[in-house]
Amino acid sequence: MPDIQVKSGAGVGETDISAYDSALSKIGVHNFNLVLLSSVIPPHSIVRTLGESEIVSNVGSHGDRLYVVQARADSCVPGSTISSGIGWIQYGEDNRGLFVEHHSDSAESCRDLITASLSDMCVSRSIRLDPADINMEIIETKCRKKCTSAIVMAVFEHEPWC
Repeated sequence: MPDIQVKSGAGVGETDISAYDSALSKIGVHNFNLVLLSSVIPPHSIVRTLGESEIVSNVGSHGDRLYVVQARADSCVPGSTISSGIGWIQYGEDNRGLFVEHHSDSAESCRDLITASLSDMCVSRSIRLDPADINMEIIETKCRKKCTSAIVMAVFEHEPWC
């Protein structure tokens, strides 16, 4: 069964790129080549949210391809608030599902966007959505003196180059 780990992290740096790298480090995926996926959860998947002190595990070796769904918000404007989030549902007997990813200037706005997107996506697939079945991981942070990045990532599997 695919094991998909969901984790959030925020980082700071002199540039938005170094802040992003710092956030990736907090998640434990800064030494991989990220391959961004669309938002479909394969059948028989287990999606689990990692705790604050956990980092993504079993992701391979330095430089491997790492398949992810990612929500990312960046700011270099002191005093600004950034938020990013991933929401998901799983349905059917085989636990297939959908991810959505959003970023905004507040956690509340991210929550609303995630709910609206999943609702629309379920309608287009003729899936009955109970709002209680929506799972979310959202991070909100404030940009202080340095650039800040806030990411939420659903980490699928890794693939070595050789």
